[in-house]
Amino acid sequence: PPPGMSEAALLAGDAGDIAVPFLTFKHALTAREAAACVRALSLIGSPEALQVIAEYTHDGRIAVAREMVRAYDRFNEDSYLEMLRQRLQSERLSPALAGLVLAKSDLKGVQDVGQIQSVSFKGMPLLEIPSSVRALRNLTHLTLWNTEVSDISILAGLVGLRILDLDNTRVADLSP
Repeated sequence: PPPGMSEAALLAGDAGDIAVPFLTFKHALTAREAAACVRALSLIGSPEALQVIAEYTHDGRIAVAREMVRAYDRFNEDSYLEMLRQRLQSERLSPALAGLVLAKSDLKGVQDVGQIQSVSFKGMPLLEIPSSVRALRNLTHLTLWNTEVSDISILAGLVGLRILDLDNTRVADLSP
């Protein structure tokens, strides 16, 4: 695996699709190596690369999740979101990727998202909380850090919500 981001860019540029089979997820990868693999795959941008990126969706390490969110802009939007929606149903997404799916698409075709417990919209350009959050019956942790959200009334029905990160938002009223 590439040890860092500059090596990931070189590998993607020089080897392209030939490198894809060597960038598969392995538990032994450090967070930096896994993030570099995701970066290389996203720069390659082929359907084969997208299939391999799917293996990283459950990796909740911050560096990897950040690269997974960045990869969204490098693939066909519909294909990338469909890959994430499929994993959302089986609860194989990090909180940041669950947030990306909720922010960028409706949940049409996704069944039983109620098992999701943690979602992060950290740093996403959100003006309001997506209405699809209401369907997350078991949500216990929601991060809105560094968004433009000002109204959280949509969360009133989420009785299991225990942790709500509102740091650096525009929320002024905490009443339900």
